[in-house]
Amino acid sequence: MGKKYKSIGALIKEIEKQGIIDAIGEAVSIQDTDYKILYQNKKAIDMIGSHKGEYCYKAYEKGNHICGGCPLAETFRDGKVRTIQRQNSTMGKTLVVEITASSIRGSTGEIIAGIEVVRDVTQNKELQDIIIQAKKDWEETFDIINDAITIHDKDFNIVRANKAAEKILGLPLIKILSQKCYESYHQTDCPPKNCPSCRSLIIGEPTITEIYEPTLNKSLEITALPRFNTDNQLTGLVHCVRDITERKKAEEELKHLNDELSQKNRDLEQVLYATSHDIRSPLVNAAGFCRELDYSLKELLSFVDDDNIPPSLKDKIIPIVKEDIPESLKYIQKSITKMDVMIRGLSTVMHMGRVKLKIEEINMSELIADVISAFAFTLKESGIKIMVSELPACKGDRGQINEVFSNLLDNALKYLDPGRPGLIRVSGHSTEDQSVYCMEDNGIGIAHKDQKKIFNIFHQLEPGKAKGEGLGLTIARRIVDMHGGKLWIESKPGAGSSFFVSLPAEMSMVESQEASFGEN
Repeated sequence: MGKKYKSIGALIKEIEKQGIIDAIGEAVSIQDTDYKILYQNKKAIDMIGSHKGEYCYKAYEKGNHICGGCPLAETFRDGKVRTIQRQNSTMGKTLVVEITASSIRGSTGEIIAGIEVVRDVTQNKELQDIIIQAKKDWEETFDIINDAITIHDKDFNIVRANKAAEKILGLPLIKILSQKCYESYHQTDCPPKNCPSCRSLIIGEPTITEIYEPTLNKSLEITALPRFNTDNQLTGLVHCVRDITERKKAEEELKHLNDELSQKNRDLEQVLYATSHDIRSPLVNAAGFCRELDYSLKELLSFVDDDNIPPSLKDKIIPIVKEDIPESLKYIQKSITKMDVMIRGLSTVMHMGRVKLKIEEINMSELIADVISAFAFTLKESGIKIMVSELPACKGDRGQINEVFSNLLDNALKYLDPGRPGLIRVSGHSTEDQSVYCMEDNGIGIAHKDQKKIFNIFHQLEPGKAKGEGLGLTIARRIVDMHGGKLWIESKPGAGSSFFVSLPAEMSMVESQEASFGEN
């Protein structure tokens, strides 16, 4: 207090008369040199309670003497202002308070009392603790991130780096913090061409660059993020550097394998083409000569009936021309037919690789209706019932998807159980990015061991019984695969089969453009 008073009583009377201290937002109390409370303002009474006339150590600390570290005691000793922060428990609550103590001097200059100003800083302390914990959490997170993170100023000086930076750059942290970023990353005395840091500083936006750094023998993905202060002024950069060396090696290996696969597919197509072309010619000849032999056999049979041929010779010839040769010709013709079917099947599969897909949105309810109408006669003749639920739309080539469901329906019709009325159900639902359809029948079902085989080329569940080339499901799966979808089966012998088709609700390729699904 600047003014000196003859007595502390006079000071208290003046304070109470003016009422100024009651308007202060902090708690204020005045104590004599024996620590007896002489005055409290309204804030002090609200915060601590009314204790006028009591010794402060009894009122506040519930003790019999002044506590150690009391700021007022220090002020009484040397007259200097003291400020401390501590916890106080009073009036049923614990507060963090900041206490400032100063002395009051009498007219002769001696200390006659002391004044304490108490500020409730509980919220500030809580906020400070949150900030300290957040800083600790940030520092711990900063050092456990596997990517190298370095913080730079506008002059490219590295002012902060995490532990991963040591591993990726191959330098100790103390060395990194003494260098500019281009010295650590590129071992150059100036920023390299196309430097992401320079670009971020110029445009004030994040940049991402992939580079191969020969000095480190590593491929790096560098993300440069500009830093701004509260006035939106650019202050520097944050670099996040990921070692993508192994990923790049894997990508190169995958590209190499894809190139090899593409070449093998092209070679295979050439083999299939050559095989189907070269075998078809002799096969046509074999079929033609087989017919010639059949014609010659009929002529031979007319000679056998001649009465001039001795009976003993007839007995030897007749079994040959009527049984042995016809049976052999039958097997030859059957083999020729089977080989022709296989060649045609190979040709069909081969040419699928050159088909162009025209992607569009497909109304599946309309498409399934078209598929069913194509089998209308068979369904009516066999008395088979088909139930179709409302179906979600999908994206794909309408003609190719029509072939998928035509093959599935044809397959269901072939393998219905003759012992009960045929029933086929078609349903569908949507997921986040796929439309899933189910064609369910009550046919003979398929054993688990055969469920993978049915998609193999030329595979027939009941060879010799069901008509067909064994290509329907092979073609259906390939079409679905090339649409980025999936075709699978769930079945149980004697209970029927359910074929599921998952197709994109949104195509990854550009809509309404042609996309070749056979090229790799």
